[in-house]
Amino acid sequence: YEWGVALIRFLQAGVAAVGHDSSAAIRLAEEATSRFAVLGDSWGQGYSLYSAGAALRSLGRYEEAEEALRAALDHARPMRLRREMAPVMSELASIATMRGDYAAADEWLEEAQRYADEVPFAGSEGMVRNAKGQLARRRGDLDGALRLHHEAIGLYERADAHGGLAYSHSCAGYAEEMRGDLDAAGSHHLAALDSARKTGDVFAIALALEGLGATLVAAGDLKEGVALLSAGLSAREREGSPLPAGERGDVERALEKATVGLGSEFDQAWEAGRSLSLEAAISMAHR
Repeated sequence: YEWGVALIRFLQAGVAAVGHDSSAAIRLAEEATSRFAVLGDSWGQGYSLYSAGAALRSLGRYEEAEEALRAALDHARPMRLRREMAPVMSELASIATMRGDYAAADEWLEEAQRYADEVPFAGSEGMVRNAKGQLARRRGDLDGALRLHHEAIGLYERADAHGGLAYSHSCAGYAEEMRGDLDAAGSHHLAALDSARKTGDVFAIALALEGLGATLVAAGDLKEGVALLSAGLSAREREGSPLPAGERGDVERALEKATVGLGSEFDQAWEAGRSLSLEAAISMAHR
């Protein structure tokens, strides 16, 4: 009976995560972890800790996320759960990248790549490629970042995995924007938006809208760009999960340029975006 309750809490945490209720996902995953611990079930603890860590990372609670993910690895290693190792390590690499600890990110990604090579799986391989791409872009290697994100796109296309495709296209779009190819950036962000809509993931849609907004600002279309940025950020806030501070660099770069360019008109453009429904923002993005 107790094992069944623990399993139900773990599954409920997964449902909450899919529904992007990160707070509920954390609470349920932590309860599942505690119940599995009482039973001495290392498998259950490992999977529940990973669920908690991923949800904590999505909220920008990086220290807690890292603690949970490291604990998940402590359970996974003795059981040789090789397919699960690469995603956990990719999450840890992303956290290290956001903190600016590139040496730690390199170490996590080297090990993650080894496991991904041992047990080929599109989800794991795509996560490793995107985490490497994030790191490359932070280091200023835009060509390297694009190559890695394009590899991830290919992996997710073959697996018909729209969630992975949405994220990969968003990453590639930001890299193209920084490289100065705004047409390519816009194409990637539109592809991200189309994939995100197929999943119904509000946060993936928000990421694509923000990317398109940043691209428009870079192209000089400041009012519409700010409106899309505002629409994306506001959609996250309505869901109770604002964009974490460690992941706001691309958005803040665009907003800083738009604030200077629009002056007193900035607030009007911002409020226009906040007032848009998600579907209205998507329609604007496709104009």
